[in-house]
Amino acid sequence: MGKPKEDLIKESLEFIEQQMEMVNQHLAKNKYLTGNNLSIADLFAFAYVETTEQSQFSLDPYPYVKNWFSQIQGRDSIRKAHQRLA
Repeated sequence: MGKPKEDLIKESLEFIEQQMEMVNQHLAKNKYLTGNNLSIADLFAFAYVETTEQSQFSLDPYPYVKNWFSQIQGRDSIRKAHQRLA
């Protein structure tokens, strides 16, 4: 696979940190990404954020994102989808 491209990794981490901070600020005032109701935007974003579990990226600095993620992860529909994919 070759040697990791450290400059690309650094750039990617800076980008995700910037995005997570913006989402964290939004979720500090809103239950979901589009307001008070779960929407397809949340489900798409959930799938994106879920990939952080496979990396060393922590959601700890983003408590509102972490809470939002946990709420969606705990939904029956998400658990069932994960079971089907396992």
